[in-house]
Amino acid sequence: MKPNCSIKFLFLTMALAVVFGIVAGTSAASVPLRDNWLTLSTNIQGPRYIVDANGNPFRLFGMARCQFHEPWGERPQYGTIRQQCEHFKKLGCNSMRLSVYFNNEVNPGVDFVEQCGGYNTAGIKKFIDTYVEPDVRGIIDSGMYVMLDLHVYPQTTDPKQLFEYAEAHYIPVWRELAKRYKDEPMIAIYELWNEPYAADAGSIPVVNGKVGDFDWNAAVKDFYIKCGAEIRKYDTRHMMLVSDWNSGWGAAWASTWAVNKYAADPTYKNLLFSVHCNAEHTKGLFDKDPSDGDWENYNTYWADTASRYNIALIFGEVEAEEKVDTDQLPTFIRMIGERAREYHYPVFLWRSRNDERNRTDLWSSFAKSYATPVTVVKNPQNIPPASVDNTSSAVNSYSKSSGVSSVSSSDAVSSEDSGPEESLTGETTNTDSETGEKRESRSSVVSAAGEQPRKKTSVLLVIFPMAGVLAAAAATVCILYVKWKKAGG
Repeated sequence: MKPNCSIKFLFLTMALAVVFGIVAGTSAASVPLRDNWLTLSTNIQGPRYIVDANGNPFRLFGMARCQFHEPWGERPQYGTIRQQCEHFKKLGCNSMRLSVYFNNEVNPGVDFVEQCGGYNTAGIKKFIDTYVEPDVRGIIDSGMYVMLDLHVYPQTTDPKQLFEYAEAHYIPVWRELAKRYKDEPMIAIYELWNEPYAADAGSIPVVNGKVGDFDWNAAVKDFYIKCGAEIRKYDTRHMMLVSDWNSGWGAAWASTWAVNKYAADPTYKNLLFSVHCNAEHTKGLFDKDPSDGDWENYNTYWADTASRYNIALIFGEVEAEEKVDTDQLPTFIRMIGERAREYHYPVFLWRSRNDERNRTDLWSSFAKSYATPVTVVKNPQNIPPASVDNTSSAVNSYSKSSGVSSVSSSDAVSSEDSGPEESLTGETTNTDSETGEKRESRSSVVSAAGEQPRKKTSVLLVIFPMAGVLAAAAATVCILYVKWKKAGG
């Protein structure tokens, strides 16, 4: 073979390899979603977060849909639930937090479940048919995810009575909700109890999770364990959301969950932990002057808690009403943007009103760049979800970027990191001796608007062509060498 022919052959082979590689890489990179189920990442270090069925990070950003929270005259004037969802989709939301009520602040003596026949199977099913299913279906039909939020106002602040009420009323309702929606992938999360707090602020002192001699902290955790176990009898797929004894305000997470953090879901560990922040309860976060130190304390506390304990945090209520001025909500958004690449925090704003009262001018542009677009799968593949399938190959981007291997969710929390943690409210929980543990440094700074998590498969667009070129070059060299030897070289 003449030298110029060999060179032509080399370039032709390399060109064909590049074309083949691009085609193969594009095909692999565009693997369609197998279904719409969301679950938690399975990394064993750093923060966990929500991933889609293909293992890619999925960011929820939504608005609270409150059926009966305010007087009828103050409800959003967007028409039907479908029209309301379409409105918030245009503003950048990909999900709605649907508050499920038995009663409301306007008519606290009314119990909708009792009106439907009581807290028995037939009565609860009728309640779901009448008050829950229409809104669930409206949200899903709009192409948005749902977080079901049990949002009830018991008529007592006595901690023992409140705990007994929750056991007797909340758990039976969750049993029927789990039966009804166990196969619905567009319901992303079950929030088992909104803001479990033992007393009205200031009326009864709550000290380190105790109200007098009653251990409210232990009662809250016991409720979540019982409720989670009841749900898992019927539904093993949905993520569940729990809070600490202080309603997710401030920094009481460790005192409730540092020991046996997945007690409410020990088998699947598909559990998120709630943070609520507003101008009243988390003043440091919504401070007009973030330079005074409170802001950085909160920012660091939440990030360190998620990373150190290897858990997923969700900002289930972020105040976006007229109480929040133009300095406060952008401060929160800045934190979400700074942590976006590593933490992928889910965010739900409180609560749906009109655009002016919801301060959409402060968050809509951010939401459009932060929330992951929803692709509704029409014919889902019948494949077990990643959280249940221990052989799943889904690997989250944190594991790839930090060199941490991914494991099954059943192995993800085999050891508990339970070092001391200080509360911003003065609470200190001493658990074990690893106070001086060094954690790896990670970079997580992104733009204030955040950036969409890149699909893991996109690297194949580079890898396949490069591999093809190298293989073609190696093959050509071998051919040239054989020709040269035959020619007596």
